[in-house]
Amino acid sequence: KFDAPALVLWNAAYTAVLSNYIHDTSARALYLGGSRYCAQPKGFATDGGIRMNRWEELIDANIPTAWLHTCNKSASPFTTDCKCSFFRGAHGSVIQHNTFARVTLSRDRPFFADGVVYVSGPGYVSDKSRDVTVFEDNVWLASPGEGAPAFRMLYVDGYTGSMRVNRNAVVNGNAHQGFNLCQWYGHSQVHANAIQLLDASWGANFEIGCDGQQLPQILDLQANLVISDPSSPIDQPDQGFVHSYSQLWDTVCAATIRAEAPS
Repeated sequence: KFDAPALVLWNAAYTAVLSNYIHDTSARALYLGGSRYCAQPKGFATDGGIRMNRWEELIDANIPTAWLHTCNKSASPFTTDCKCSFFRGAHGSVIQHNTFARVTLSRDRPFFADGVVYVSGPGYVSDKSRDVTVFEDNVWLASPGEGAPAFRMLYVDGYTGSMRVNRNAVVNGNAHQGFNLCQWYGHSQVHANAIQLLDASWGANFEIGCDGQQLPQILDLQANLVISDPSSPIDQPDQGFVHSYSQLWDTVCAATIRAEAPS
């Protein structure tokens, strides 16, 4: 399948994806998540994975009571999506220190490209020290020179819920966006990321945000850098994050050497 990810983690909560070098692929590098349906749909379904669902198990009685209360109280009008995140299997996973180079090569269109990394449904959180989904210290570089642009480095669908997205870098991204985080409920931290887009960028309003509630209590944006467009409202250099910037610099240099990519 031409648009199949190089690596798929399906219903794989609490999985560590650490220090991988994913390169020279025709489609996205990584998918983490599970079925978007908690009830069997009628007619067409966009999710081929529903064939693995055990519908009799995807019921409220199997969702922790505290999470049902949280979703009913704070996730409206996305209560159903919030509840279903418990079954998606994205929570508690850690994606760290990975290098993505020359991925999404030779595509004829960006359609269905989503993100180089697609995280689907990281909403469920009971213990913040254990259940938050982490995307940190990753680098996407040497993006496709031939073929259509990619959409973005990271796409998280409407169940963004609770994540940490820190110290990631897009280097010379042939992409429409840097990140696309759809923050419908919960709280996610996005700190000290560096984005350098080429001419395919959609512009300053599309480097990180998505639909949903763009409120500080939903998405915490601090110290992110848009190197390709310092006029962007997302570009917020902060001297209090110098140590994070130093870490990010070292991460990018190491990834460039590993991928034998232009610095």
